[in-house]
Amino acid sequence: MSNSSGIKVNSECVSTFNDDFKLGKKLRWIVYKIADNKKEIVVEETKEKATKEKPTKEELEDEWKVFRDFLLSAGPRYAVYDFSYKDTKTGYGEGWKSKIVFVTWIPDTLPPLHKMPYSASKEALKNSLQGLGAYIQANSDDQIEYSQVLQDVL
Repeated sequence: MSNSSGIKVNSECVSTFNDDFKLGKKLRWIVYKIADNKKEIVVEETKEKATKEKPTKEELEDEWKVFRDFLLSAGPRYAVYDFSYKDTKTGYGEGWKSKIVFVTWIPDTLPPLHKMPYSASKEALKNSLQGLGAYIQANSDDQIEYSQVLQDVL
């Protein structure tokens, strides 16, 4: 699938998402980037789940911190994250929930020339990945803090 920017979604993006992330439930996250040739979106990094079936809040926050640090050091990226949290708001008791969160990380500090390809091709990737539960458009560090994302997901 391509878009108005002409940047295509590599088939590995969708197969990794479907096979290892969504169905296989092996991965905590996938990070995508625009390839150096500027012609396609590719998988850059995957991370297996580190926490047990019922992780503590601290373990979940630690996993998110590793993910966040990766994004902060990488520059503009897209990602999907299996965001687990303890639900206390539904009124159905406290239980563990999980949402697949699509993250667009395009720091405001970048020059427009670096931001434009990511902004223009976001929808092509997002539309290729079926079953997303929440969307985060992050342009500053505080927008990808665990506590902020938890509020956005709830």
